[in-house]
Amino acid sequence: WAQAASPESMLGANRAQSLFEHMTMLYEAGNTRVRPDVYTYNSVIQAWGKCEKPDRATAIFELMLQNGAGVMPNRFTYSTVMSSFAKSGQPERAQLILDNMMAAFM
Repeated sequence: WAQAASPESMLGANRAQSLFEHMTMLYEAGNTRVRPDVYTYNSVIQAWGKCEKPDRATAIFELMLQNGAGVMPNRFTYSTVMSSFAKSGQPERAQLILDNMMAAFM
């Protein structure tokens, strides 16, 4: 069965989200030294996935696809999003992400 996210994991995910947003703001203001990269996106996606918040993980994933400043998802990105859906009992949505990954890497 699914466990509820611990308060510590929720705190961590919120902190990761906050740092990501701050980095994005600084980058958009011209500070190229803090450009979010694939590891930044993956860390936030993974944090939300561990909290069983697949919709939050997907929001970051979609942000990455739409305007990730040239940052492309890798296999870890896709598998982390798929895992978040699988853990939350949404295998059909995990399958959609798998289909998208297969299309992207073929």
